[in-house]
Amino acid sequence: MRNRLTNQPDLTRVSFLVPPSAQRVGGIDTALDGLSRHLTADSGTVLVSSETDFETGTDLVHFHGMWQTGHRSAYQRCMDEDIPYVVSPHGMLEPWAWQHKIWKKWPYFKLIERRQLQNAAAVIAASTLEAENLAKFVDPALIRVLPFGIDVKDLPEREAARQRLGFGEDERILLYFSRIDPKKGLDMLLDALRTAPAGGWRLVIVGNGDAEFTRELKAFAATHATELPPVTWTGGVWGLERWDYLVGADLFCLPTRSENFGFAVLEALWAGTPVLTTDTTPWAQHQDIDGVNVCSPSIANIHTALRTALTDAEFSAAQRDALRDWCKDTYHWHNVAEQYAETYRSLSETESAPCLVS
Repeated sequence: MRNRLTNQPDLTRVSFLVPPSAQRVGGIDTALDGLSRHLTADSGTVLVSSETDFETGTDLVHFHGMWQTGHRSAYQRCMDEDIPYVVSPHGMLEPWAWQHKIWKKWPYFKLIERRQLQNAAAVIAASTLEAENLAKFVDPALIRVLPFGIDVKDLPEREAARQRLGFGEDERILLYFSRIDPKKGLDMLLDALRTAPAGGWRLVIVGNGDAEFTRELKAFAATHATELPPVTWTGGVWGLERWDYLVGADLFCLPTRSENFGFAVLEALWAGTPVLTTDTTPWAQHQDIDGVNVCSPSIANIHTALRTALTDAEFSAAQRDALRDWCKDTYHWHNVAEQYAETYRSLSETESAPCLVS
């Protein structure tokens, strides 16, 4: 293949169309940053990122997210100029997310989003679980499964991280690190912890989100303080400082009701910290890995899983190293980004326009 702009072989010029910055905080922003860096560095793929439009000479456009009215003109331009495009819904059509405010989403999907998805050269799922759910909305033949990756270097030393955060030497840290949102299940975690064994555990909640929901959770924790382990609320931490928490924790818990990928789980595994999450995430496929614990998203099931996890012997340094090694072998961006590059190359070689869906 030869690039339309440079006429050089083996170079694909891809434009990312992304949600507004406020909607990218957390996993999506981190994932897109890693993907962009490795595509440019490793595969000869040139990326230009924008919230509203793309540059002349683009071979392929990758739309990230849905429900973005600012993307509509770019979709139309792709159709008018015969430029192939792909769409990553990023979990926005997962069952829980779809049902949330469905009265608002359904008419917009029927009138606008359905056509934009069906006219895509491909719809990108981050996991086989998301692919199965997307098949309810688009032709399964359009769906490609491409996971996210990770490549963080120079992780902090565990004991130094714990000291910086003021964790006690004999204290065991249960970490919730995510947005505070009903979907993420922090309400279930707090309820499930009410009668879980104490054993020197402290719950550290790192994240921010809906103000009213956060107030409700804090009120619940205060009301049940005598039943719960100590609870620390830190607010949002999204920079490099977050790695002190991820490395310093003894167990990471994301009791989510729905997740197309769960980037925070990947970060915890990269840090070598065992995780407890739910079977509504793609991490259920890895529950045979030492350090990956999975249960159904209900208070009773989370409670049972916590009782087991909190009474287990401490995860050893050797186990943490093995978990890091597995994560590196499976999800390093160096390998994952090439899957994206191959997909972009194959789709941008198609000269004919996609079949229009009215």
